[in-house]
Amino acid sequence: MPLLPNFLERMVFFTLNQGPAPLLDMFGAIGFRVVVTAIHLGVFETLDAGPLAGDSLAQKLGADTEGMRLMLEALEALGYVRKQSDGYVNTPMTKKWLVSSSETNFAPFCLYWDTLLSKLMTNLDQSIHSGKSPENLYGWIEHQPETSGYFQQA
Repeated sequence: MPLLPNFLERMVFFTLNQGPAPLLDMFGAIGFRVVVTAIHLGVFETLDAGPLAGDSLAQKLGADTEGMRLMLEALEALGYVRKQSDGYVNTPMTKKWLVSSSETNFAPFCLYWDTLLSKLMTNLDQSIHSGKSPENLYGWIEHQPETSGYFQQA
């Protein structure tokens, strides 16, 4: 979920200018990377079948137990999973927007944007400086079947 500052944080960051507001953008970017990594690893799809303890989820996905624990804690803080007595479960938001069993699956769009950000927009500073796009999106995506697939699914 997007990072939404509370009243005091908005006051500190925006009204009083006593904190670095770009920090909120960095936290949002980190959150997006965690969510996309969870999509790539199959965390949400696996939890769609039912609750799992962190170590069981790590084993099922072939991931490091400690790494999975940290990811699940981050996903819980971001509102994507919830810890219960019998393990982690997807939140209602995740069930609606980030699993293939939902008719409103938004995960392909997240994967599409992740690829655009990490592969196509790597030279944004050069593009702004020169005033020219280093690559045309549509020309580029023709040679990216996986990304094109994400776009079509989205």
